[in-house]
Amino acid sequence: MSQDNTTPATARSSTHKPIGYLVKRIDQELDRYVDGLLRARHGVGRGHWQVLRSVSDRPGLNRAEFAEEAKVFYDERQLAELIDALVDKGWIRQEDSAAGTLMSLTAEGERGFDAMRVTQDGTWTTLTQGLTEESYYQVLGHLELMLDNLERADPAG
Repeated sequence: MSQDNTTPATARSSTHKPIGYLVKRIDQELDRYVDGLLRARHGVGRGHWQVLRSVSDRPGLNRAEFAEEAKVFYDERQLAELIDALVDKGWIRQEDSAAGTLMSLTAEGERGFDAMRVTQDGTWTTLTQGLTEESYYQVLGHLELMLDNLERADPAG
């Protein structure tokens, strides 16, 4: 007998909420919690953190290329506001070049980012309370597999 890795609707647990609900609610609660925490401690929010993390990971990050990647989270206006606020704060430096506008952290931005990273380490601890590190990474692996499955699937059939 072949196994197709599908679970009939009648066999699914009715004690758990659907995956779409849980993923959306986790994102909403992460946004609420992280944004509030970072604003209270550092004066900037989750979106600023995401920009700083990206620029820290890739010094000389091309602003236009980053805008394309960030479309999943922000429209052009929202992203421009986040970046401009960090430039105004003196945390990001922009340099025009033949390759486009390149972004990097200033020394003050590096200090701010390092402080925010400590705060975010605490967020990870809060988020994963009751989970082993192995369990956490298993959850991520399962979510990545589900995403890959959906990206490969043809909804038409």
